Amino acid sequence: MKLTFHGAAREVGRAGCLVEHDRRRVMLDYGVKVSPEQNITPLPVQGFLDAVIVTHAHLDHSGAVPTLFHNSEQPVFMTPPSMPLIDLLVKDSLKVNDLKGLLPIFSEQHVKRMMRNVKQVMNGEEEKVAGKMTFSFHDAGHILGAASAELNVGNQKLVYTGDIKFSASRLHNPAYDKFKAVDVLVTESTYGNREHPERTSLEKQFVESCTEICEKDGNVLVPAFAVGRSQEIIEALVSNDFNYSIYMDGMCKSAAEQMMEHPDYLRDYDEFYRAMKQAVWITNDTQRKQALDEPSVIVSTAGMLSGGPALSYLFKMRGKKDQAVFFSGYQPSDTPGYGLLHSKRLKVEGFDLDFSPFDIRYFDFSAHADKNELFAFVKKTAPKLTLIQHGEEAQALAFAKRIEDELGLTTVVPTFGQKIDVDDYV
Repeated sequence: MKLTFHGAAREVGRAGCLVEHDRRRVMLDYGVKVSPEQNITPLPVQGFLDAVIVTHAHLDHSGAVPTLFHNSEQPVFMTPPSMPLIDLLVKDSLKVNDLKGLLPIFSEQHVKRMMRNVKQVMNGEEEKVAGKMTFSFHDAGHILGAASAELNVGNQKLVYTGDIKFSASRLHNPAYDKFKAVDVLVTESTYGNREHPERTSLEKQFVESCTEICEKDGNVLVPAFAVGRSQEIIEALVSNDFNYSIYMDGMCKSAAEQMMEHPDYLRDYDEFYRAMKQAVWITNDTQRKQALDEPSVIVSTAGMLSGGPALSYLFKMRGKKDQAVFFSGYQPSDTPGYGLLHSKRLKVEGFDLDFSPFDIRYFDFSAHADKNELFAFVKKTAPKLTLIQHGEEAQALAFAKRIEDELGLTTVVPTFGQKIDVDDYV
């Protein structure tokens, strides 16, 4: 078995891992690295593919899959909830690129080709991929439909985590972690050198902070990812008896509609439904004005302020008293959100604006496992070889060193484009 890392190598985003065995070739994820200027693509695929396995809908894992249908077609395996969410997100990325005047990397026709080749696979079902290669999905606890992939490749077993979370959230149960006799583990390391706060106290702190702003007749903007984070923030507010208006804008509305269609993949559908019904789903500019004219929390895409209605709200909030921006997700260093969080300056779309009067904070509502959860998983799984990806270089290297020092296991932190022959290690 050989693995080539087309992306997510010492970086977060543009995941893509090519698995080759006995003349069969399967791509695990194929995403983009979302950037304000131009989405950064993974290493191109040379030659044919037998199949593609997509672990979840986020664009950094799915956003480049349509490019694999320029000149060929192959089955694309994903869980049932991932199918409509991926269709929604990749089509929206086309619209965003068009608005920015960027050259698209695929067309709607390529999206249609991708979607007609989708094969839906339930968690726990074994599916033939190519030749003698089989796989099964297992709940990854990250977002709706997110799964880790367990592959049988010849006489070796490969586990590819995708993005994974081992503790429960408002929306999802903890990830599956009962893999046996694993030869190769390919694990994410987004927070490979960081711990997350305890969730209940984090929610309480977040709701209290929102209340403080609203009690002064202010507004809180929560830039959030369309799938998962937006809905979790709203559910946290409603479940903790937040007494002010909650507005939801941007693509998180369409995502919420899709999530309602898959109640079996939610931890508590009734609680989710109640929260979504209590929020105001913005559909016009009159409602957008109303949201800023009263004390409120506005949850809107995009989570990294690279576009979406969140930017429009931010511009309109300037000059008003008692305004806040509360980030709830990871902000890569090359995004507008990172700049605003760390310097109170927003550099986007040709603007360089000062937001010094704003209350700007970060609340760690992460949908990823932290360093201790990842370490415990590696220890429990005890793979013969651990390949660490999807983490900034410092995070990935620190995690690898801890595994080697404390567990004595063999680790590799791949570089971009590196091909690894498993037989050299196992």
